[in-house]
Amino acid sequence: MNILGKNILVTGGAGFIGSHLVDMLLQEDVAKVIVFDNFIRGDIKNLEQALQDDRVEIFEVKGDLIRVDEVNRA
Repeated sequence: MNILGKNILVTGGAGFIGSHLVDMLLQEDVAKVIVFDNFIRGDIKNLEQALQDDRVEIFEVKGDLIRVDEVNRA
């Protein structure tokens, strides 16, 4: 799969696995990494390094992934 120049949405991006995925994606030539998380289990501290990159956008979810309107806004 070619992700070069793509916008990538990472659900649970502030969690342990998600934050590592965000870091790995930023090593690639992606256009943007959108972190979609409700921060119930995830922690913004897991994204400290990633947040230094202008390609990272945080989208804090007030609900759940099943809320299509929330996903569409991200």
